[in-house]
Amino acid sequence: MATPTVLVKEFYDGLDAVKGKKLIIFEKSAHMPMIEEKEKYEDLLINVVLKENQNN
Repeated sequence: MATPTVLVKEFYDGLDAVKGKKLIIFEKSAHMPMIEEKEKYEDLLINVVLKENQNN
């Protein structure tokens, strides 16, 4: 069972992140987005996570 998105958003909104934050929803997967939405997962790792961490 996956957590309802509305609860995830409420939790996310309560997080304090000095360096910023991004909420990324994988709508077509539950516990294994790296398999169920492989292309989106890899794209985010390469073009978002890796690029942001190269600048730090």
